[in-house]
Amino acid sequence: MQCRKCGRECMESELTNGFCADCIKKYGATSQEIHHSENQLASIIKGFVIAIITIGCISGVIGLILNVFYGIFILVSTFIFSLAFRAIAEIIQLLEDIKNK
Repeated sequence: MQCRKCGRECMESELTNGFCADCIKKYGATSQEIHHSENQLASIIKGFVIAIITIGCISGVIGLILNVFYGIFILVSTFIFSLAFRAIAEIIQLLEDIKNK
């Protein structure tokens, strides 16, 4: 059988939860620690969410100064879009975690 992390061929008796002793020693004692790795796309989307919130808050404050309705619209839109993108990033990360199990 192969180690689920490094792909090294091992006897089934040498594997613990599908991982070889070297990977368990190197990456931690539990398979959860070995499995959990941040998906790059999810990380990019999370960074995008931070940018949306920053730009949206600045625009919303400027909008509040110019026109109250316009400012509130920008702030609410920022909140909704940031939640939606954060949810998408979390779904991608969860799918990655499921794939690695």
